[in-house]
This record gives sequence, C-alpha cells and structure tokens, in this order.
Amino acid sequence: MQLKKTDLFAIIVVILFVNNAKAQVYINPFTQYGIGELQEMTQVNRLGMGGTSYTETDPNRYNFANPASYSLTNYFSFEIGATGTLYQYQNDETSFKNLNVKVPYLSLAFPIDSNLRWGFSAGLMPFSTVSYDLTSSDTVVNEINNRHIARTLYQTGSGGLTRFYLGTSIRLFHNFYLGANAAYIFGNTQTTQTQAFTDTTTFYGVHQTASNVTGGFLFDIGAVYNINFRLPYKVYNESVLNRYNELKDSLKLVIKKDGASTDIKSKYGNLINEIVVVKDSLKHTKVAKKNRYTIQLGGTVNLPSNLPTTQTIYATTYSNGLAISDSISNFTKSHDYIYMPMGVGGSIELRSEKNWEIVLTAAYKQWSQYKFLGATDSLKNSYSYGIGLSWTPPKRQMNNNVWTTANYRLGFKYTQTPYIVGGNPVNDMCLSLGMGLPIATNIRMQNQKAEVAPKNWPYIDFALQVGQIGTLSQNHLQQQYVMMSIGVHIFELNWFQKRKLE
Repeated sequence: MQLKKTDLFAIIVVILFVNNAKAQVYINPFTQYGIGELQEMTQVNRLGMGGTSYTETDPNRYNFANPASYSLTNYFSFEIGATGTLYQYQNDETSFKNLNVKVPYLSLAFPIDSNLRWGFSAGLMPFSTVSYDLTSSDTVVNEINNRHIARTLYQTGSGGLTRFYLGTSIRLFHNFYLGANAAYIFGNTQTTQTQAFTDTTTFYGVHQTASNVTGGFLFDIGAVYNINFRLPYKVYNESVLNRYNELKDSLKLVIKKDGASTDIKSKYGNLINEIVVVKDSLKHTKVAKKNRYTIQLGGTVNLPSNLPTTQTIYATTYSNGLAISDSISNFTKSHDYIYMPMGVGGSIELRSEKNWEIVLTAAYKQWSQYKFLGATDSLKNSYSYGIGLSWTPPKRQMNNNVWTTANYRLGFKYTQTPYIVGGNPVNDMCLSLGMGLPIATNIRMQNQKAEVAPKNWPYIDFALQVGQIGTLSQNHLQQQYVMMSIGVHIFELNWFQKRKLE
C-alpha cells in the first residue's frame, strides 16, 4: 500500500474535519453520572485487541496509557485517530438511535537520548463528555388542600473536559523502564433542571442552571519490564526444500504432456523415486534455530487529585406561561474541587518476533471515592478485564498483496462500570476486530533501516467494536453500540539525526 506524504496529510485533515461532521446532537443518558462519559486512553491498534493497554512491544509504537512505553520508541512517531459510533438506547418505554463522531486523540512521541532510553510524548484528547436530556414525571401534595399536583422534571447536561498531557520516561536498569504523565484537565460543563407544574397556578415552576469551569492536573506513573528469551525450533533445510519444490514442479510438467511414450514413463518414475528420497531427506536434515520471544509486564497508577472547579448557579421561578417571576438564586462558588480517585491498571504481553502476540489486561478505579464539589455520587468501584490477540502472515515482502502484509487483531473486554441503575450495577461487554495496513511512503523508502524489519512500517489502523452496556431486565436501560475507528500512525526516522557535514 503506497501513499505519498500529501496523501497522509489529506487523511489527517479528513479525520480532523470529520470531528465536526456530526449528523445530530450526541445524547447519552449515562453521562448524567459522575464526571460524564470518560474517554479511554487507548489507541486504535489496541481498540482492535479488546482495548488492552499498559504494554507495547513494537519499537515504533507507544502507549500513552503507560508513560513508561515512551522509552521503547526508537523514532519520532505521530498518531491521530477518529471514531464513529452508532448507539441504540432503550428503556422500558421507548428507544432511540444516536450517532457520535469524534477525534479521540492526537499525539506524538520521540526519543530524547537513545543511550539512556529517555523518551518523551505529548498529546491532546477528550477527557470526559456530558450530554443528556431527561424528562420524568411524578406528583406532589398540596399541603393546604391535600390535592395531588402533577409535576414534570426536565434535566439536561452538556459540555465536557479535555486532557492535554506531557510525559517522559527513562530506563532505570536493564529492561526496567519508569515514566510519568502530567495532564492538564480543562473545560466546562453546564446542567439545567426545570421543575414544571402544568395543571395549576398555585405552584410556580423553578429553572436552575449550573455552570462548572474546571482546570487542574492529573498525574500517572507507569512502569514496564521486559523479559527476553529464546526457544529452539527446527526448520527445513533451505537447499533441500528448494530441490523438493523443483522436483514437484517438474512432475507437474511431465503429467501435463500428452502421450504414453516409454521416455515419459521413465521420467515420471525417476521423478517419483527422487521425490520420495528428497522428502525423506527433508525430515532428517532440519536446521535448528531459536525464536526470540518477549514477555512484557506493564502497569500504571492514576494518582488521586483535586481538580479546582468554579460553579455558578442561576435559578428563577416562573409561572405556567413560562414568564420569569423572580430570581431566587444567583451566586458563584469558587475554591472548590472535583476529587478524582486513584486507579490502577496492568497488562502482561507475550510477543513472538515472528508474527503474533497475546495480551491480558486488568484495571480498577475507586469511583466510590469520587466527589463533586464535596458531594459524593451514586458511583461504585469499577473494574475491567480484556484479552487481545494479533497475528501477521509470515511473508512481509513488498511484492505481496495488501492482505498478506496486514496485521490482524481480535479482542474481548468486560467492564463493570461505576454506574448503578435500577438498583443494579451496569456491565459493558465488547467484542472487537482490528486490522493494521502497512504504508509504504517516501519517508520509509528514504530510510533503508526500516526496510530490514517490516514491523517498522507505518500503519493505518482499523478497529470495529460491537457491545452492550446495561440490560433492560437488570437496569431498565441498555445501550447497544457499534464503533468504527481509524488511526494513522506514521514515523520519521531522521528528524532527530544529526546531519553530517560533507
């Protein structure tokens, strides 16, 4: 798959443009809880492997979920992703479909000092999204005449927070790496609550708007440890195998010839006899080799932090005609915080130098400790488990077609979310498929080092995720979704190489 630099630039521009090409306003009822819908810190290649994070054994990739992986990056790398998700929400009474298109990350990484394995990364991505529109009805009692009055409650939420991070890592000893991310979280959210009494003039309705402006830091610490080893295996002797294939080709030519001459019969018999001998030789002339493997252990700790937040509340009362009657509240509450609790995550990855890898991942977050401006929420601790596989066909020469040079991925992830709906926990189960298509660019053609190891190719990554959050029987609310993601990963070998003077 050959692309020019201008082609890659065009792809990136399209991805950025797609972020604003939403067909409708994104609505997610689950974003009413906590800080909203959190953006996973997972690149597209890992989304196709069940969202497995915290490890990365490819020397030209990095994993911003674990800052220690920056030390393993050999070249300047740039990544950008785009996702389009089709949702279907359903409760006991109704259902609706929704589409969300966004750019989940834009990031880069490069080595500062290759001898020290000192790496650096920076990136910009959404942190959380709030977008809901809810309506509920009940009755209240008029204490004067004990009459039941119908009440309708409208609740909306919008906005979100953004993450900008800087990260670095270094090798402490042997194959042990340590890194850290410092992320600035900023943005604003707005919530409204409207209480309406439509069948009485005795009660006034109340409309309240709360605007929250947040800006503060989060810190992650990550570690990676590599265990490299070799296991013996045997392969056919190349010269004997070539001779065996030549004999089989010759036999096919003899069979195709017409006639039954003595000469042809003699050649046929001689070829059969020689094929039998060479085939037997194949079994006894195998060459012993050793295949290299890497076991990588990776983990990240999300440190607890207070995010400074300023809240401004404006509340009014109004009559049935929605005419404002009186302003009952208008104040700003500053010097308060959103408390983000601690989280941990880890992975173990086994990679063969030949063409496959398998990853197991687990994560845990203390969402029960979450506080918004000093108040707790109805959240509980969450955890998730994932497994991912990837496989590349053995042949990686450029004269193969695009399918024989692609990297194929498969994964599954189970998450018990922090939400409690209908008195029961909300679970998320997701099956994922992925593929990485290598790109031949002028960048790669000009740097022969990348020609030697095909795994150094830049990639366009694709991921398809199909899953469901919640169930009607347990939560009276469920979300079924299909997410398609595309990511572009490119690198430049010589940006940070010193030029030699002629």
